[in-house]
Parts: sequence; C-alpha cells; structure tokens
Amino acid sequence: MPEGTQLIHRIECPYGPLVEEKLDAWLATRSIADVQARFAELNIACAKVLTIPELEHHPQYVARESITQWQTMDGRTCKGPNVMPKFKKQPGENLARHAVTRHGYRRHSEKYWL
Repeated sequence: MPEGTQLIHRIECPYGPLVEEKLDAWLATRSIADVQARFAELNIACAKVLTIPELEHHPQYVARESITQWQTMDGRTCKGPNVMPKFKKQPGENLARHAVTRHGYRRHSEKYWL
C-alpha cells in the first residue's frame, strides 16, 4: 500500500481495487482466528460477523439484553432487536413540562402537550 494512504475506498482511491483483491486472496487462505490474531498484532480493528444464533448467545449481547422477545397477535413468540442504547440510570428524564410552561402555556394546558 502506498505510504500515506489512510483509507481505502473503491471510488476515490485508485489503489482500492488492488488492495481489496490482495486482501481477499490473503483472507481466503486463513482462519478467522488467524486473521483476528494477525490484525491484533498490527493494531487493526476487526471482528467476525456473527450469525443470528451466535448473536443470541454472545455474552455481550446477552448482558445488554440486545435481543428481546414478545408475543405476536396470533400468540406466537417472536425474537428481535431490543431498544438501543439502554441507559442504566435513565438520564433522559421528561423535561416537556418545564419547556411547555417556560414558553407561556398555563398549567392546565400541559395535559394537551404531554
């Protein structure tokens, strides 16, 4: 790769296709674990793309409750992504009441705004 090249982009970088071709050829001959180990040695961020079953059981996703389930209208159980991000102390308190009164709306009219 030419010195000073920061990012490889197919459209804007004339070396992009060549780098991708060489990288694809190199990746095809190695295991995921080997690639991760080598990239770690070189301080290159990388991660395996997880399958759905791997996501469901991955400790980080389990701890964050990233996958949730609910009952469908016909009574079946459905799994899918949970709301993210989740805040432990819920810092996003409802400030609408203060905003409404600050802008001149009377107290009795708040019920229409909240």
